[in-house]
Order: sequence, then structure tokens, then C-alpha cells
Amino acid sequence: MPETSRSITTYISIMLLLTVATQIFYIATLGGVGIVEGWPLRSTLWTAEILLFTGITIAALVALVRSPAVPWGWAALVVAGAINIVQSGIGLSMFLPAAKAGPEFAPLMGTLLAGSFLFYNLAKAIIGLAALLFGLSLFRSDKTKVRAIGLISMVAGAIAMILNIAAVYLGLGAVPFSGASGAVATFLQAAQSGFPLLAQAETASLLRRDETLGDQTSWQRENLPLNLGAGYRLDIATLIAQEPR
Repeated sequence: MPETSRSITTYISIMLLLTVATQIFYIATLGGVGIVEGWPLRSTLWTAEILLFTGITIAALVALVRSPAVPWGWAALVVAGAINIVQSGIGLSMFLPAAKAGPEFAPLMGTLLAGSFLFYNLAKAIIGLAALLFGLSLFRSDKTKVRAIGLISMVAGAIAMILNIAAVYLGLGAVPFSGASGAVATFLQAAQSGFPLLAQAETASLLRRDETLGDQTSWQRENLPLNLGAGYRLDIATLIAQEPR
């Protein structure tokens, strides 16, 4: 893997791990605390998550362009990051005014909460898809340990997809462990995207691409008088001689 691409995937891995850490910290410190009472810490965490998911979206988009392996996986991370920005933005911009509006606006608060969690579960389902796709790439390795990690990621990603899609369909609080399964998938995705396992998968992808290009170049040498592909042959003297005077 090129050094620039490896740096990008490392950044993505770190940011994904930080989002898992913020979610765990949020549950541990703000579980059962009201919106208004816990707003200083809650708003700080949501602001941090918006920044992290913005970074993930941008970096995953760059990785999608530069990385030869798992393009659908990187695309899934781009979409999941963008959806998480929306989800955190709803909470950061709308929850406090709705909570301060009073009991008569409780249905509005319930609607905002349900909408926010719809985006939350949708993003977790898409991260599950990314974990599944990256796991599938690792599962194709010829190394047993890499295949085992790929298999675990595929299973965790599939479970996260199923539970969170069900949560999107059934609504807030209807599917237990949907968020937790998404957090597990996020952790495994971070482990896959930022370390040498993905580099091995990308190296294999590059080798397959080079073999394909080699076959094409061989065909071009046999069939084309002027070959501008890899390993091109170009008779400069002939071109100069044929140039109009």
C-alpha cells in the first residue's frame, strides 16, 4: 500500500475508535440524565462526534479514490459518516430547544428523538456493511489468522446490518442491542482499515491488477504497431521523420 494511503487508513481507524470511545463514555456518564441537566457534556460529545465523522467522511472519500481494494467498503464509510453528521447535528441543534419548550411539546421531542435514532441506526447498518465487505476481502487471504479476523468481521457486520435495519423499520427502542452491534462492527472496521491486514489485501489487489495489465500489454505488443501502455515502445526517430516540414 502506498504510504499516503496507509496514513489515510490509519487516520480513519483512529477516528472510528474515538467514535466508539465517545459512545461508551456517553452511555456511562449520561445514561438517565436529562437533556437540560446534562447539556454541557452532551453538547461537547456531540460536537466532537460531528468533527470525527466529518473527518471520517473526508478521509474515506480520499481512500475510495486512492485505494485499489474494497471500493464498496470505502463508499459505505463515506455514506455512514455523512449520515452520522446529520444524526449528531439533529441532537446538537434541536434537542435543547425542544426540551426547554415544556411538556406540551413532548410529542415534538419524541419525533426529533425518533428521527435522530433512525439516522443513528441507518448509519450503524451501513458501517456493518463496510465491516462485512472489508471482512470478505480479508477472508480471501491465504493466511489462517487473517481469514479468521475476516470471518469475525463478516459475521459482526451482518448482525449489525440485520439488527439496525430492523431498528430503522420498527422504530426507537424496538430492537435490543442494535446500537451495541453497530459499535462492535465499528470497532472491527477500525481494526481492519488501519493496520497491515488491509495492506495485505490491497497488495493482492495490486498484483491482480498488474497481472491483468501485463496480459493486456502482451496483447498490445503483438497486435499494435504503436504501444502506449505499460512498457511502451515508441520510435521517436520515425515520428520526427514523418513530421510535416
